[in-house]
Amino acid sequence: MNLLDTVVAIADLAGPLSNLFGAISFIMGIGFAIGALMLATKRLNLGPGAGSWSQPLWMFIIGALFVGLPMTMSSLSMTMMGQNYETDPARIFEHAPTLIGAFDSGEARTIIMAIVTVVRLVGLLGVMRGLYLLQQSTKGQGPQTFGPGVTMIIAGIFAFNFQLFVGLMEKLVLGTA
Repeated sequence: MNLLDTVVAIADLAGPLSNLFGAISFIMGIGFAIGALMLATKRLNLGPGAGSWSQPLWMFIIGALFVGLPMTMSSLSMTMMGQNYETDPARIFEHAPTLIGAFDSGEARTIIMAIVTVVRLVGLLGVMRGLYLLQQSTKGQGPQTFGPGVTMIIAGIFAFNFQLFVGLMEKLVLGTA
């Protein structure tokens, strides 16, 4: 098995893995929301001296972001990249015609599209990990998880929108319009 076959085989698994991660995200979100409601109930029963409402509130919000992961990804993509994410890996040839356009034929096209698909899957995992780290920061883990969580979300969105990111880097570096 050569490199092309290996990368294409991994890219072929991206669709089912993306669905699996979506299901895992939904289950995690429900778990976080239930945990937030349980913390809120406990805090309510202990009275006003039991602490802040911020932990259950943030756990619930992060749980909702996990449940609605496709909409979360769409909103973050729109916010950070200026447009909604694109699912077609072949669009990289349109966004970066100078850097990538030369490889728009044969096996090179196939391997670049497979790599874009894998990078997008890694971006989805990065956003999920970032949300999980933010959820951990609500438990008092503090700055050890908040900063890396935000960083993972930003990097994950850039990876998830790899086609747009490469196009933006081409415009930035080469000054093309």
